[in-house]
Amino acid sequence: MKNAFQNIEMVKFWVDIIRNQKDPFRTYVSDPALLERINTLEKKLKILDFGSGEGYMSRYLECEDHETISFDYSAEMLNAGKELVSNGFYIQGTAEQTPFKDNYFDAIISNFMLMELEHPELAIKEASRILKPGGRFIFQILNPAVYGSNTGNNTDKKLPDYNKKTKFTEHFEIGGVKSPLPASRWHHPQKTYIKAIIDNGLEFVKLYEPQIVKTTPPNNQIRTLMKEPWILLVDTKKIT
Repeated sequence: MKNAFQNIEMVKFWVDIIRNQKDPFRTYVSDPALLERINTLEKKLKILDFGSGEGYMSRYLECEDHETISFDYSAEMLNAGKELVSNGFYIQGTAEQTPFKDNYFDAIISNFMLMELEHPELAIKEASRILKPGGRFIFQILNPAVYGSNTGNNTDKKLPDYNKKTKFTEHFEIGGVKSPLPASRWHHPQKTYIKAIIDNGLEFVKLYEPQIVKTTPPNNQIRTLMKEPWILLVDTKKIT
């Protein structure tokens, strides 16, 4: 079954959002937080961009002298990345079952991919399998608490039960522009992620809720939105 990001018009919409920095969450909150974590890594590592989308994190990693593989479910998204970096490594596949050998990567970066999966614990297990001992698995997701908070009331997405997985399907609306197709994502309680991390030989390096950077314009709507717990960043290390 196709997902929304295998549709070329949806891909064009997302490429425009990312490359023209139209998403204030990414510009002023999640991207700076993720880059701060990436910058704690050693140089010249073999890194998987796990759910790379149109590839902007892959491009950053390459500029930092890492050997990077862009991996995504959507061949159309990978093709968008090839428009800017024709000599990169692009592999299409599913996060729950990748083609890589055991203990292959020094680090894995995943930016808002796990929440698109019905079973993120399977992707975490796979990440641990292909990660070298001592390697880092760093990921961001929508904070599982977000729709149990006032945000849930304000957006009509209040969870019926925080402890049960729930599927949301909706159009994105960013910068006043609505996506051409609805997209789906899953709520999972935080314990789903924590259990998968512990069960698969990973330990926590850092877990926190990123906030806006100091350079955020004073009148940007993100200042109000970030009074709620929108984002969760998790940095782990493989110990077995």
